[in-house]
Amino acid sequence: GLNSQSWFIPGIIYNFGMGFYALMIGIGASIGLWRFYQHAPLEQRSEYLNDGLLVQFSILIGSRLGYVIQYWHYFQNVRREIFLLENGGLTLWGAIAGGFLGFIIVLLISERQTFQIADAISPMLAPMTIFIWLASWRMGVAYGEIAPFDIWWALPTMDEFGNLMYRFPLQVAAAVATVLPFMWLETVKPFNGIVGMQAAVSILVLGGVLCLFMIQRADPSLMIWNRSPAMLSSGILLGIGILS
Repeated sequence: GLNSQSWFIPGIIYNFGMGFYALMIGIGASIGLWRFYQHAPLEQRSEYLNDGLLVQFSILIGSRLGYVIQYWHYFQNVRREIFLLENGGLTLWGAIAGGFLGFIIVLLISERQTFQIADAISPMLAPMTIFIWLASWRMGVAYGEIAPFDIWWALPTMDEFGNLMYRFPLQVAAAVATVLPFMWLETVKPFNGIVGMQAAVSILVLGGVLCLFMIQRADPSLMIWNRSPAMLSSGILLGIGILS
């Protein structure tokens, strides 16, 4: 493997330790909540903030619970590790299920319309997704195929064994591919005033990006049947976005 000391940015990331994962998740959640708060009406920001926290908590619990269920053969013997989120271990399908449940709860306790709530929640999606991709760079998951060292775009990337190798920078590319369309949506605001369209396009973009990059993952955690839940979840997001 490569020596992370010779690479400035990867060196910072890999030498930070396991706490980098928790840090990235925390930053993504914080920025997502801040974006959610920014889009809330001034007179209802406190209520919107509570809704955002509830949805984020549901996403976190759902994604972790999905991981525990998927790897219960391991966690049944080390149950104390179920709560060690800093060690990594979140699932896309669990996050979608948890987010949907949180959305339903907010819908039940709120007097706002369904599409109004969906539009309010949609600004949280991009920051949370982007920083989860970046967190994966440190954890040795969702990495790309091995690349020749002399190709300019190849980056040192950790695998599940902790080895650094030149690879297609899948996590970084997915983060960039997520931020660009959302920046366009925020800047141009092409659907301003059309209730529900912001949420529909956001879900469509997110589902499309996830489908595109999930099929390029080279890590063994997505081989055989483990590929199905992630691909199905991405497809569901894409389908919801299209139907909306």
